[in-house]
Amino acid sequence: MSQTATQVGLQPLPSIVSLHDGSKAASSPAPSSDPPDRPRLSHTHTTPAAPTTNNHYVSHARANLITAQLTLVIAMASVSTGLITTSIPRMASDLSIPPQTSYWPLSIYGLTSGASLLVAGAVADAVGAKRVFQAGCVVLAVSVLGCGLARDNTQLVLSRAVQGLAAALCMPASVAIISRCVEPGRGRNLAFACTGLGMVLGYFAGLLFGGVFIDTVGWRVGWYVLAGMLGGLFVAGLRVIPGDRMGTAREVVHALRTGVDWVGVAVASAALTLLAWVLVQLSNSQSAIRAPAIIAMLTLSFVLFGVFGVWMHVAEKKGYPVLIPNGLWKKKAFVGVCVMMLLSYAVMQTMELFCTLFFQHVQGLSAMQSSVRMVPAMVVATLLVLTTGLFIHKVSPIYLILPSSLLCAGAPLLMALAKPEWPYWYAAFPAQVLQPVCTRRFSFPFRG
Repeated sequence: MSQTATQVGLQPLPSIVSLHDGSKAASSPAPSSDPPDRPRLSHTHTTPAAPTTNNHYVSHARANLITAQLTLVIAMASVSTGLITTSIPRMASDLSIPPQTSYWPLSIYGLTSGASLLVAGAVADAVGAKRVFQAGCVVLAVSVLGCGLARDNTQLVLSRAVQGLAAALCMPASVAIISRCVEPGRGRNLAFACTGLGMVLGYFAGLLFGGVFIDTVGWRVGWYVLAGMLGGLFVAGLRVIPGDRMGTAREVVHALRTGVDWVGVAVASAALTLLAWVLVQLSNSQSAIRAPAIIAMLTLSFVLFGVFGVWMHVAEKKGYPVLIPNGLWKKKAFVGVCVMMLLSYAVMQTMELFCTLFFQHVQGLSAMQSSVRMVPAMVVATLLVLTTGLFIHKVSPIYLILPSSLLCAGAPLLMALAKPEWPYWYAAFPAQVLQPVCTRRFSFPFRG
């Protein structure tokens, strides 16, 4: 598996003309003296094939501009998460969001981005990485503006859901752009590292500036400023990012129709949406589980998950594109990583919301004071992103995962024991230091 910022394997995409002609290049790309136009998101986690020439690699100065452009857009997506984290107590008050669902604007982002990531990569293969990245930038700007204009919880949640989709469009496309434009070696590694670091620093900036806006001009202004910055980055991207080499409109449509598992996307999205809605209703009232509508939606969700597995088997057998091959679930390492990622990010998301509410609602601190108290987590996360990549290839990941998981488990335990009258340094500070340890270690994949 390649070790990139988004941890996806890359392999050359066969030309659209070959796909259109019905040749076998769709499953086994023919060798060519020309470099691949676009990297393709691999569903089998294979090692990326090295390009044969560097005709499409840009100059060092242009590569730096491209890296800066991609990093800034990805950072802005993380800024939005930082803004919502530090602003949610005030937003919940202004928008009359029930306490039981105040976490939903934070978590819906991860749900939609995770569900859309694979299909976004496949679409980027078909229509071009620059087009998809720029589209993601526009959608992100509009959805951020929607958060600033939101008048109730529903509008806010929908805007955050669209932000997750926009982030999913940008992330695999950014990997494809770097792979196509930046020559392999130190420059490409640095470009991937910068995009990963942009996520951390963007979230950190969102926390700090969110606190400043709330305590001065109001939380809505932060979203307006962020939308304006994204609009400017979209315009800059039109010039900075090299254009896509595309086929005819018929070839693009053919690649979209035959290269994306639309059935799998629809079934998985429906199952996840129903399950998420049930969980939201249960967070409002545990007695809702007895309601016939909730029982029906929960049952249908489980049925759809079963249908998804059956469809993966049928599609794989017939040679259709598949979203997640069933064979992956037979690999213990893959399943183990998925479970650990699920639990680790659940802890991270819960800790971020809990700490914000603890500092602002329990201890009565301002939004700015709350943001400052979460700075240690951002500093530790930044250091981990910068240092882990230096020795991950020399150390077995198991020696990093197990100790970091144990350390990360101490963060919620410390906050559970913390008393409102305690000084920050007793429990909250060490909890902030331990919180990002596990999730940032998972940012680097298992080898092999």
